[in-house]
Amino acid sequence: MRTTEATSLDPARTNLGYLISISGVTMTIEDYLADLTPGCPLCGTSETRQSRRELRARDLQRRITQLRQRLEDIERSPDEINRLRPRISDMCGTCQMLMTCISSPTDAAELCERIRKQITDLEEEINELARAA
Repeated sequence: MRTTEATSLDPARTNLGYLISISGVTMTIEDYLADLTPGCPLCGTSETRQSRRELRARDLQRRITQLRQRLEDIERSPDEINRLRPRISDMCGTCQMLMTCISSPTDAAELCERIRKQITDLEEEINELARAA
């Protein structure tokens, strides 16, 4: 049975700013809920998280982290494409575009290049958000 403990992180934060510990892993309730939201199998994003403007930079960073992990997975084993391909309908629009014409492990180099470009674009967006703040 899983046990959950909640402690106040900072009273000035929202009601989601509490630390919880589930099976020895400590995280904020907000992070826990974000991880429950099913997202794109490639980048991990979800429409719900994208629409929350105040969390945009953090969500972009999560996408970058997820894409980097997938990039490493594909570089290590091009057969990873065979696992991702059937899940294309579950992917966000951006990742569906990345997967266009990617049909076999022989397309791994092309997909890796597209993912690298997407990561660069997301990093530029984070920088623009930081300059605008």
